[in-house]
Amino acid sequence: MPPALQRVLQHCLEKDPAHRFQDAHDLAFALGNIADSAAPITAPFASRNRRTTSLWAALAVLIVLGAALGGWAFRGGPAPPPTFRKLTFGSGAIDGARFVPGSRDIAYSARWQGTPSTVYLLREGSLEPRALEAPGAMLLGTSSQGGAAVLTRPVLYNGLLVGTLSVLPLAGGGTREVSRAATAVDFPADGSGPCLVAVAKQNQFQLEWPPGEILLGPGRSILRNPRVRGSQVAFLQSTPASFAEGEIRVMAKGGQPRPLARCKGFTALAWGPGGDEIWFSTFDGGESRIQAVTLQGRTRILARYPGRLELLDVDPSGRCLAISSSQLRQAFGRAPGAGQDMDLTWLDAQTPQALLPDGNQVLLGRSGDWEMSDRVSLSSTCGPWLAVRPSTSGREAWLRTSARTSG
Repeated sequence: MPPALQRVLQHCLEKDPAHRFQDAHDLAFALGNIADSAAPITAPFASRNRRTTSLWAALAVLIVLGAALGGWAFRGGPAPPPTFRKLTFGSGAIDGARFVPGSRDIAYSARWQGTPSTVYLLREGSLEPRALEAPGAMLLGTSSQGGAAVLTRPVLYNGLLVGTLSVLPLAGGGTREVSRAATAVDFPADGSGPCLVAVAKQNQFQLEWPPGEILLGPGRSILRNPRVRGSQVAFLQSTPASFAEGEIRVMAKGGQPRPLARCKGFTALAWGPGGDEIWFSTFDGGESRIQAVTLQGRTRILARYPGRLELLDVDPSGRCLAISSSQLRQAFGRAPGAGQDMDLTWLDAQTPQALLPDGNQVLLGRSGDWEMSDRVSLSSTCGPWLAVRPSTSGREAWLRTSARTSG
């Protein structure tokens, strides 16, 4: 390469943009000087090939610019910040929500002002939802056939609500019972039988698809939030000791579950818009994260939210339905002989873990951090105590042996 052309290319490749050519006119001027130079140059940049010299130089610059633009496009450019639009305005608790396939409707169930759970149908762009005739029903999912899966007569079991699973026509009509001991469900897009998590005998969980046909289990592992895409189902598998911590897994009919990602503070999951990722939300340390994991196990963060944001559904265009909720948790206690309760909350320690025998001191921990605590020995004042806290590498045991503890 001629030294003059080499200097031009090096000038194009300067790390600091301010040191490069500022526009195409400057670059053309530099290339013209090379073409008009009388200095001897070797083939293929001989004097008879001055036009070829300019073309090679321009091509080199285009390759550099193309590589830079290609790298920017491969990264997707700067991700636009998420925008939020409020859909409900009541005061209470929302149990679940889903996009209704093939329509502009959104179905959700909520308990407003302490009333029983009610299923509502909301048309996008409208502020007035329509209540369905299903008192006490909690929404679990919607189907492409115009039905909604609802849970009635629920009881709390291992941190999950277990009850009678029925299909409710969104256009009106009677319900059809599917299972008497289910906790979660999802419908395939082709309208075939739903996939559900049921509670079997001996307090074990199993994954059924279709109902009555066992796909996984029964076992002690807790199965949460099954979501179907084609012939595959994704779900979280955890243990009773760590209800919100476990592995996101995917499995096909006739196959074995395959782990994709481990998460802490899990709240919900759904398939991404393209079907090649699973989107899931977590809540830990006062911050929510919406993340995506590919079927090869690569994860990325989609959004962060300062508070609790629970992902419920994703439509083909990438829009999400989520529950944004705020909760105030406090710990109260009444000392022996006292006439009223006292607020014991200290900073973010809100969960009572153990009470000393004299009733004058209590062990507090942050919600979700502490699994178990107990007295090790007794003394006249304050004996040592032992607490177990989950950590990223397993479990940590903390032994306090001082005579007095203050929190």
